[in-house]
Amino acid sequence: MTTSNSGSANVDVQVPNNADAGANSVRGDGTVARAQTNAFIVNGAALRSAAEEPPGTPEASPLAGTPVAVPVEEGTPEATATIEVTVEPTEEPAATELPTEVPTEIPTEVPTETPTPEPTPYAIVADVSSDPTVPGWVAYDDDPLTYWEVTAPAPVVAQAVAEGTPEVVLEPALGPDGLPLPAASLVLDLGTWMPVGTVRWVYAVENIADDLRIEVSDDGINWITVTYPGQVGNALPGEWQELVLPPATFGGRYVRFAFENPNGDLTLGGIAELEIWP
Repeated sequence: MTTSNSGSANVDVQVPNNADAGANSVRGDGTVARAQTNAFIVNGAALRSAAEEPPGTPEASPLAGTPVAVPVEEGTPEATATIEVTVEPTEEPAATELPTEVPTEIPTEVPTETPTPEPTPYAIVADVSSDPTVPGWVAYDDDPLTYWEVTAPAPVVAQAVAEGTPEVVLEPALGPDGLPLPAASLVLDLGTWMPVGTVRWVYAVENIADDLRIEVSDDGINWITVTYPGQVGNALPGEWQELVLPPATFGGRYVRFAFENPNGDLTLGGIAELEIWP
């Protein structure tokens, strides 16, 4: 058998004499021939039908794939046939295209940066003024037009005594700590112990803070002075003053502005606003 790229082939086979003339098909063992369209065509000498075979001739049972030799009458040429077989090309099923899985992109988590809080001044929850008739909150009400100013206590004047009379010694007023009370003071309550790093204030009145010291306390009785003599005092009204303390050095629940009166001023203080910072 010879095949071509077009799918057709030329095959030479031996056909039984009783095969019908015309278009036929052939099985692979070559033993059966039947009429079929678009199969092979039997050409050549006339074929005899099975009825014309000599009586008593046994029917051959050829093995599959074995050519069959059919006896013919003596003197009759053996028939040959040329079979033209058209092989239909087998159409291969189209490959199923599998969808390409697109990997899911996992978003990269960007850590959120926590902003550093800006420091703010402490809240003042209460105050104590050396003059109970003058409120201390006017010094931290965010209003520069209001200010804390108290009347200075009357100076102690030594009085002459008669000769031979014991001299009377006048003792200054003492605080709970046993120390003399300042001439005027404003105590600020922070509510709890806090580190004190910066103290700021501004005056509304000038020249009535000749001698000022700033103090801190845990209990409001025993005081620690955080300024040295002459470090702070009078300043022009409207100009903020600032005392910066060494870090992690001082702290307390209470902060006191303590005024002395070396020049005999009639009033003391004059603070418009003040702030206590970490």
